[in-house]
Formats: sequence, C-alpha cells, structure tokens
Amino acid sequence: MATKLSAVTRITYKNEVGNYVISYTTKTENGEAVKEINADIRKGDSRSGNLYIQSDGTQSMSFNPSVPKEDVKTLVSTMLDDAEQIFGEQNSNQE
Repeated sequence: MATKLSAVTRITYKNEVGNYVISYTTKTENGEAVKEINADIRKGDSRSGNLYIQSDGTQSMSFNPSVPKEDVKTLVSTMLDDAEQIFGEQNSNQE
C-alpha cells in the first residue's frame, strides 16, 4: 500500500498594474503556514522581472533594464502590498 509522504498545495494569485501582469505563487506543505511567495512580472509575452519574498521579510527582486524606474517603483509598492495580503490570507487560514 502506498504511504502518503507529504501534501503540497500551490496557490496562485494575479494582479495587473498598467501593462504588467504579476503572477504570484505560494506553496505549503502538510498544511503549514506559507513561508515564501514567488512572483513573475510580465509585459505581454516578455518577462520583465521577478520577486522572491519570505514571511520573515527577506526579499530578492530583479527587473530587466528596459523597465522604466517609475514602473519599478509602482511594481515594487504593489508587490509588497500584495505579499502582505497573501501572507495574511494564507496564514490566517492555518490558525
């Protein structure tokens, strides 16, 4: 008989900012709280950047040089707000 070793749940979110689409992915194992969010930023078919943020506040992000600074500012602000919302929603469901 097969033994269940783990249960991984992936949840995705999406937000649109101007011409950019931000796709967020979270992963939880065995019903634990969400510990990290990965985001992919696209403009049309082109990848414009990414974000990795952990629940402890550790962040890593990068943008293509072609993304204007004003767009970067707007995207960063939006992604940080979205990450706070996602962590809050997902982790409140774990309590």
